[in-house]
Amino acid sequence: MILKTLRYEIQDGIATITFDEQGSPVNTMCLQWQADLAQVADQVKQDAAHIKGLILASTKSTFFAGADLKGVMRSTSKDGPRVFAEIEGVKKSFRTLETCGFPVVSCLNGSALGGGLEVALVGHYRISTQNPKAIFGFPEITLGLIPGAGGITKMTRILGLVGAQPYILECKLFNAEEAHRLGLVHELVASDDLLRTQALAYIASAQGKPEASQHVWDRKDYKMPGGTPANPKIAGLMTLAPAMLKLKTRGLYPAPEAALAAMVEGAMVDFDTAMRIESRYLATLMNSDVARNMINTTFFNMNSYKADLAKLQAELGRKPDHAWVLNKGMPAAGLDYAQLLNPEAADGKQAYVQRAMAAYMHQADALLSEGVSAALIENLAVQTGMHTGPLKMKAQCGGVSKDQTAKTVESNISKLQGAQLHQTIKDRLLFSQSIEAAKCLQEGVLSTVHEANIGAVFVLGFPACTGGTLQMVYAMGVDAFEKRCQELASQFGPAFELSAEVVACLKKHQPQY
Repeated sequence: MILKTLRYEIQDGIATITFDEQGSPVNTMCLQWQADLAQVADQVKQDAAHIKGLILASTKSTFFAGADLKGVMRSTSKDGPRVFAEIEGVKKSFRTLETCGFPVVSCLNGSALGGGLEVALVGHYRISTQNPKAIFGFPEITLGLIPGAGGITKMTRILGLVGAQPYILECKLFNAEEAHRLGLVHELVASDDLLRTQALAYIASAQGKPEASQHVWDRKDYKMPGGTPANPKIAGLMTLAPAMLKLKTRGLYPAPEAALAAMVEGAMVDFDTAMRIESRYLATLMNSDVARNMINTTFFNMNSYKADLAKLQAELGRKPDHAWVLNKGMPAAGLDYAQLLNPEAADGKQAYVQRAMAAYMHQADALLSEGVSAALIENLAVQTGMHTGPLKMKAQCGGVSKDQTAKTVESNISKLQGAQLHQTIKDRLLFSQSIEAAKCLQEGVLSTVHEANIGAVFVLGFPACTGGTLQMVYAMGVDAFEKRCQELASQFGPAFELSAEVVACLKKHQPQY
């Protein structure tokens, strides 16, 4: 059986599902793959009496890349029921393959990340090539999502609540050797051509052994490593964990909290119920602006930015000497803001960084002059998700703040109070940077949207949950952004005015997925 994303065949009692998405360099969980997998899973179930074992393999250089992120970008808040049904459908196919009564072997010829690792975990026995470039793990939280196709439920049952946390909540990636040490891979081979040989050998050795066709959590004697939340020691740790997460995320990033909740709640119920809990959390996140913003910038924009650098390197014959080379750690970690303002090092990209920084610090100066306390300004900036408050940033720059904007109109800040005051301050701090990014795009200082977003998140420390200065605009809608800018301009001066040309430019560069 040859379908658009996979092939299925039986020979001498050995069934093989080979993932091979046509027209794509990698295998993804696209809608076509979901339909193909469901069809094949049903066929495998019908053929079960004639099957000794099932092998999962890939024709790509990687085993499986994971979810179809463009599909996530196209989803809206109304798509929750559909997304939940799709997630449950994938899990149903997985469960069908896992419970047919014969051993399933995953042959991992390369990386398996996110949904790709969840596909690999369908296998009762997993064999990996000792490929130094092969990477495994669950990076979903960095994209505003969680491992929702069984990843949380299975990892928790394999490693325990405490053992699974670094790999789920901290997105720790690992190679084949560590996967073997953790029990996520059962056997290592020297080369890809040995994968099927060893898979056949395992299937032959597993005949007549019922446990070989069962995952550990399906066995009657299964106990979760380290204990469940009913264990007082585990309960104590799990009580503190949400508070620690909230301190780290500031309540702006729902994915880590959802992942922890799915881990703990799932550990207290049976496997199938745990899987449904996981699905509900993922479906909610997949329809959130935070996930779309983070996927847009940390995946699509970052890949575009890397492609631009590679193209430039090829043209120059050497590595580009950018003053704002991206830091691969936490956003804006260890950055010298004073160096970013150094005009001697400025190029087109850095001019944008300078202008956005100056606009941010100028708003802090304006708020101070309007009677807002420094502590409130700094605290609200951090609450928005900014890596560094504007006054602290200004201090790091030696007190330098280039006043690019006209004097504000007579202050209206005193008329506001409570939540309205706080939101207005947050808007002024963030919108000022987005407006500057939009102007830079219209003026040609920036040539692409992804330059603005990558520079904002990874250099300026702009909130990653917004996706960057321009993604924030597109997430709320250009018209809504323009309307809010008009409100701010009427209250706090021309710094918030958008010209018709800038608005037209924003609409012209609207990303499409």
